[in-house]
Amino acid sequence: NWLHNKIKRVCREIDGVDIVQDELDKLRKRGASVYTVGQLRDLGKKYDVIIMSDVLEHVDNPVDFLKFYSGFLEDGGIIAVTTPNANRARNFVEILFGNDYPLNLEHTMWLCPKTFLEVAKRADLDMEDFYWLKEYVQIKHLPLRRQVKMRLADLFALFRNNFNPYFMGILKKR
Repeated sequence: NWLHNKIKRVCREIDGVDIVQDELDKLRKRGASVYTVGQLRDLGKKYDVIIMSDVLEHVDNPVDFLKFYSGFLEDGGIIAVTTPNANRARNFVEILFGNDYPLNLEHTMWLCPKTFLEVAKRADLDMEDFYWLKEYVQIKHLPLRRQVKMRLADLFALFRNNFNPYFMGILKKR
């Protein structure tokens, strides 16, 4: 069920990038073609598609990050970016029932679709397409209280797309 394997099934070739050497070593043992940023730069390759799955919210400067990686795109290539939605109903439900919300301490920011669009514009990228994404978490394995909260959040998302937990933007160079 690993994302890299899912992508590998439909692509001629796939390369990955990570900044943590231990993770690179683990991924290479699993047969992945992965590099550090410096190694990727040295390859001099261009890509049709770059996938940034839940990465942008971890970086210090998302505009510079997108500009850097857009330099690896072939003409007409795209960057597919997924990120948690700052407006997701789960945050509101958690505040309502616990006066707090889950926070990944590795995140440097929350993005909503409007701020994401602004980041893309500042990185000289246009939004080609946009998708709302459902929850990635398998809620059946969570404690009952958490399952109820997540089901309530899902209910809100049925009525207003802006409450969906994640979104994806497909970006293209101007």
